[in-house]
Amino acid sequence: MAQQTTFSEEISNMLSTAHGSSFKACIQCGSCTGTCPVVEFMDQSPRRIMAMLNANLKDEVLDCNTYWFCSSCYHCTVRCPADIDITEVMSALKRYSIGQK
Repeated sequence: MAQQTTFSEEISNMLSTAHGSSFKACIQCGSCTGTCPVVEFMDQSPRRIMAMLNANLKDEVLDCNTYWFCSSCYHCTVRCPADIDITEVMSALKRYSIGQK
């Protein structure tokens, strides 16, 4: 019997074209949140989204507005010491969310 794919695996699979490390490599340093120009409009910080993804909290991630407010400026991606393409993670979450409707 085939195992069901988890939410974090589904998002990870959507990142196959992204460069850099998987979001699973996040060290929770906060660089993404500290450099985000639109974090004040988000209900969860990018750092928190990474933690929620790693904890496989699908409903909590999909219920927040964070990825919709991402301006795709790449500040977080450029400054990430774990080399995670956070901007692409936010884009994947948008695509996933649209596909769920």
